[in-house]
Amino acid sequence: MAKLDLTKLYKTYYWAGKKPELIHFENAQYISVNGQGGPSGKSFASHIQAFYSIAYTIKFLHKKMDQDFVGQA
Repeated sequence: MAKLDLTKLYKTYYWAGKKPELIHFENAQYISVNGQGGPSGKSFASHIQAFYSIAYTIKFLHKKMDQDFVGQA
């Protein structure tokens, strides 16, 4: 089974060109962390811990369904 790699499938989503340009994205679902303050704070660390718990749960559920994908940082 080949892993889905969105950075290869949708290069314009992830790589910036030398000149500014408008690109159009298809509908997609993402998880993200929002907040204020520096990344060394306790709040950021707890948000990242929750983020990884959710992200890995999603990844392994998809892996069990033979729909594995490459994670993006």
